[in-house]
Amino acid sequence: MNVINKVPYDVSIHDYLILYFYDFLQWIPTYNPSMEIRQMGLNLYGVTVIDIDGAQQAYDLFVHIVDILKLSPETLKLNGGYFYQLADDEDPFSESKECRIVRNSLKQEKLIYQRDDIIDQFKKIVECFKKVID
Repeated sequence: MNVINKVPYDVSIHDYLILYFYDFLQWIPTYNPSMEIRQMGLNLYGVTVIDIDGAQQAYDLFVHIVDILKLSPETLKLNGGYFYQLADDEDPFSESKECRIVRNSLKQEKLIYQRDDIIDQFKKIVECFKKVID
């Protein structure tokens, strides 16, 4: 594990968990280095920098996410994204504005995590934000 001043900086949180809390993460001021702009929220397709301008807000938000997760059962069962199956003869790259999906193929993914593992990941990122603030 990479460590800077006793703070891990290679914290990894699964994309599905980030998407689960995505609406709240849009409240954090961030910097998008690929577009060289300040924005609100995460860049889903590249690097997001949370510097001093957003660190306090991110810290507060993630501390409260940890508090919420502490109330959960040991095994977290969350609702994920939706997916479906295209009809066999459907070309996903066609120019058509319509597509046919297989009847009854729409499903919602179920995400299952161990609460304590997720809390540990979020606590590590809280430590990183605290280091930026200090």
